[in-house]
Amino acid sequence: MVLPLRQEVHSAAPVQVLGGSKFWDDALKEVAATRKTAFVASMVYDNSRLQTQLVAARRRGVEVEILVDRVFLQQGSWADKRLGILKKLGAKVFLASGKPYREVFGVTGLPGTYHAKALCLDGFVSYLGSANHSNNSQVNGEVIWKVRHEVVAAQTYDEAWSEARDVGAY
Repeated sequence: MVLPLRQEVHSAAPVQVLGGSKFWDDALKEVAATRKTAFVASMVYDNSRLQTQLVAARRRGVEVEILVDRVFLQQGSWADKRLGILKKLGAKVFLASGKPYREVFGVTGLPGTYHAKALCLDGFVSYLGSANHSNNSQVNGEVIWKVRHEVVAAQTYDEAWSEARDVGAY
């Protein structure tokens, strides 16, 4: 069976598949509308547009929680300054690593990176896929799932945390 090249997509669908540009346009509108919680899990955090929306969300009382890769942050980037601003506004910011080789393979090897890429809003909307939360992801070829379901949002949050190792506050 060969699928047709293009099918009609209904915006009310509980699951949508988005490319990079569409993802950012959609996600930033959702963050702007968020009223309770915003959770970001990403290896990289340096998206200026997301930062602007998360700062605004924090100022209107939204609980913001960010979990990012420790090694990436230590390499120096805009992320350090941006995360510092969010932390001063009361956001919870955490640094993590991935699983060590010994845990997975039983031998010494390279440390794992925290490579999750998720955005959960108000415990209902989740974005999952290949896009880091970076400016580069706006020009990269990306595929992201948008899922509107509270169970998926809860599972995404739980799994993002379960994959994190050596977690510490920023």
